[in-house]
Amino acid sequence: RRALVFLIALGAASVGWWRQTGDLRPYLVVQFLPMLLAPLTMLLFASRFKRTGLVWGMFGFYALAKALEQEDRAVYGLLHGAMSGHALKHAAAAAGMYLFVVAVRTRPQAGTAR
Repeated sequence: RRALVFLIALGAASVGWWRQTGDLRPYLVVQFLPMLLAPLTMLLFASRFKRTGLVWGMFGFYALAKALEQEDRAVYGLLHGAMSGHALKHAAAAAGMYLFVVAVRTRPQAGTAR
């Protein structure tokens, strides 16, 4: 929790850096490094979540959201203008967050047996 304020500021600073310099590297690190490190952490360390499949599902929906964002125009064309990849990106991200909320709500409380 203590790191949250720092991480939010870091994300905002990466966008500011991008806007001022045109250099996307810090923004890309902020965007994609957590996407690599979070699953790696799940693989290497025991989880407090008893339903880890929900967390893996969240990672999957996040990856889907990034792909839909990247392929926005192609999705729009594929769906004949009915919906864009950008709109579907938000739906995929929301589905991922739903899975995460369920995982958090069903995890054992601190100090209880697993």
